[in-house]
Amino acid sequence: MDIVGENDKYSSYATFLVSDTSFKEGKDYDLDYPSKLMEVEEDQKGIDDTFTHFGTIQNTLELKENEESSSNMNFLVYGSSAESEEQLDIDTINNNSVADLKRFNPSELSKILLEHPESDDSFSNANFLIYDESSNFEDTRDNKKKPKNNEQSAAEKFNSLKQFENFLDGTESEDFSLHNNFQVNGDSSKINNYKSNHIKNFNTEDVSPDGHPNWEDIMSVLMLSSSSFTNSMNISNVIKASDISNECKNSLILYVESLSRWEKWAVMMADASGKVPGGILEGTTLDFGSYEECLKVRSYSNDETENFRGQYCMIGYQSPLLTNLHQNPQDFKKYAEIYGKPPEWIEDFIKRSGKYLELISFFLGTCVPSTCSTEDVRTIASQIVSPLGLNVSVPSCEVDEPKIWTSNGLIALGFFVILAHLCIIGTIVDIATRCMPENQQSLKISCLPLYILRTFSLYLNSEKFFARSKDGNSLSFFNGMRFISFTWVVINHTWGIYEKWRMLTYRSFLKMDDEIDGYITVPVIEGAHVAVDTFFMISGFLLVYTTWKRLVLSGGKLNVFRFMIQKFWRLYPSLGVTITLFLVYHYYGSGPIFKVSTQESFSACYTHWMWNFLFINNWWRVNDMCLPHTWFLSALMQSHLVGVILLIVAYRYPFAGVMLGASIAVGTSILLALINIFNNHPMPIFFTLKDMDFKYDFINMVHFKTYTHINTYLIGMVVGFLLLKYNDRKMKNVHKVCGWVLAVLLALYVMEGKYVSTDNRAFIALYNATHRTAWALAIGWVTYICATGHGGIVNRFLSWHGFELLSNISYSAYLLHILVIFYRNTSLTERFPYGEVEIVCEIVLVTVISCIMSVLAYIAVEMPFTAIGGLIFKR
Repeated sequence: MDIVGENDKYSSYATFLVSDTSFKEGKDYDLDYPSKLMEVEEDQKGIDDTFTHFGTIQNTLELKENEESSSNMNFLVYGSSAESEEQLDIDTINNNSVADLKRFNPSELSKILLEHPESDDSFSNANFLIYDESSNFEDTRDNKKKPKNNEQSAAEKFNSLKQFENFLDGTESEDFSLHNNFQVNGDSSKINNYKSNHIKNFNTEDVSPDGHPNWEDIMSVLMLSSSSFTNSMNISNVIKASDISNECKNSLILYVESLSRWEKWAVMMADASGKVPGGILEGTTLDFGSYEECLKVRSYSNDETENFRGQYCMIGYQSPLLTNLHQNPQDFKKYAEIYGKPPEWIEDFIKRSGKYLELISFFLGTCVPSTCSTEDVRTIASQIVSPLGLNVSVPSCEVDEPKIWTSNGLIALGFFVILAHLCIIGTIVDIATRCMPENQQSLKISCLPLYILRTFSLYLNSEKFFARSKDGNSLSFFNGMRFISFTWVVINHTWGIYEKWRMLTYRSFLKMDDEIDGYITVPVIEGAHVAVDTFFMISGFLLVYTTWKRLVLSGGKLNVFRFMIQKFWRLYPSLGVTITLFLVYHYYGSGPIFKVSTQESFSACYTHWMWNFLFINNWWRVNDMCLPHTWFLSALMQSHLVGVILLIVAYRYPFAGVMLGASIAVGTSILLALINIFNNHPMPIFFTLKDMDFKYDFINMVHFKTYTHINTYLIGMVVGFLLLKYNDRKMKNVHKVCGWVLAVLLALYVMEGKYVSTDNRAFIALYNATHRTAWALAIGWVTYICATGHGGIVNRFLSWHGFELLSNISYSAYLLHILVIFYRNTSLTERFPYGEVEIVCEIVLVTVISCIMSVLAYIAVEMPFTAIGGLIFKR
């Protein structure tokens, strides 16, 4: 018997020519399990011999299909009583042309098989073409005899086998990876269709017009496919050999066996597991699978006892070959020495990915039995991918079970319960007092407990919030500045934050980077870090503008402690609500990456929340901070402390105050330049550089620190003093034009200066030391000209009444918008499309939801505590 496998020319997968010579009856074989080979005498040849060589056939099954292939697993079983000296070229078998083959006699059929390759439109799967052409070949060997006229051909014998159905069953046993469809055609005189319930033929239109698919056939194919996959991956043996707990090992073996039988719970587990995503080269490196489906899985024993549940694990696979060593030219030689030079297209991919590549892995959400620990999962996954040399991590696993509330969580929840009751009771009291007779209205104010309760009235506070101010305010332009700056911060945080799990959830992240990497969109995103300096400038201005008159009236006396306590009282309520809401979310949040992406943040809040209320959290590293965006409050309060002391000194000793302020400004600028030089920091263009190391160094050493923003605060103080001193002076048009031109040039320097020269170390240091000061000067000009009534259309726009409402909630909105972004990112169950339209929609969504939440926070928290604070500090 000759078994001829496919060669390079043939476009099918695992094709066989089984050539039978001198058919003889053989022994009875175990056709249900054809992989169980039985010994045959050397001279025993026949069609039974065909099926005793499945070891060879199984090897041939492993031949890979080439890129031109249009079918899978086609078999030609060719019987000839007299052996031919030539073999048919199976590389030119046209299995998709059975209808055409019927029109030809055996000799013509042979010619067709030799001359016609498989057609491009073939879609046959595992079809058996069995035909005999014993009369078409002369036996050129002396030891072979031609068959007699009445002797059955091999194909006829084959076609009449009663055990053929058993054979078909056997080929789909767990020990043999033969699958799908069968078509039996022909003998020496004509081609016949062999019909059986076990003949699987899905391309009935071209191959078997009388056949039709049914669920029994489909399930047989599916069960065989899963069995073949697990056998090819050698999963069962890997599990048995793994150093994991017995409970996990038994559960995994049960899972594999149940999956080969396509039991529902096992199919759910497989379906819920992530697969290798498409678009890896465009930055898609994560597949969630189905988080909800996995947690619904339950495996029960025969007595309805629960064996285990589905456990959703996020498994990361990282190759040491994808490292950022090559990013620095001096390190490329080291990279090549360690790993060798990668293919050019992979090198381009690594360069394109930037330095954040080594911080991420290829993550697949995987559903495993709940009896497996995190270490068990890591061990078994490591063994499966060990041939690829991948490092495996399992940052989190989650099972559907009730969450246990800690004391901190219960306290946080209790805070909201108390607040809700205060609002309800306060609203009821307010409505009741409105219904009192006029002679009892004084109780509203004289009764202190009643007054305090009414401050929590949602009805009363809503009236005040939406009421339009009747008296004109010359500083109303600050309303527009505040809200626009807040929106700018939202844009930056929604679009420009580079965080590990944030990047992983985007689809085609690198493609979007390429599309928006320009001078129009990027400066808006990357320049948003100066938006917070607008708040510093406004705060410095208001400190002088509102406090200087008090100093004059009191002869330079000011209770600094009382002043700072008032500031604390103003900031505490919304800050407390934000942190408390964040901690409560820990118990209500869920999602594929919720646990892994939040555990560090929640741990920091449980451990270091007191730093936020002491307003010193900006001096710790970002990973140790509870809600890192609250650094702004700490830096602002520290600036207030410096500013009020400087203001008192300047009032009492003007020259000393001016010199002290100038020294602080110059000193901090020099400090920023030195930090940049000694740490070799590049331009602050995170979105373009994608340098994660620089980003965190810059945040920890520069952006979060008070000395970085104190200059903008001091400039605000100077503008406030100038406005008090020169408020009534008229301004010539030429001065206005010059002022606007200078302000625009300073703003352009801040926005575009970082792209002018990214290699000149002196200019980089100069820019990092001065660009915030330049921004504060530009905003200071707008402040001065609008406050003096020369702002024109700019003043009218910024003073729009709508901005008054939005400005009132800007503080709460700043605190809460991160929670909205946090929720959106951690609750995702599918990758997020990373396109300009999608990001703009996300920005609008975050802004709107943040404002809605802030209105509630302002009415229910800020306004009541502000009213109570006014009562306390007046007394």
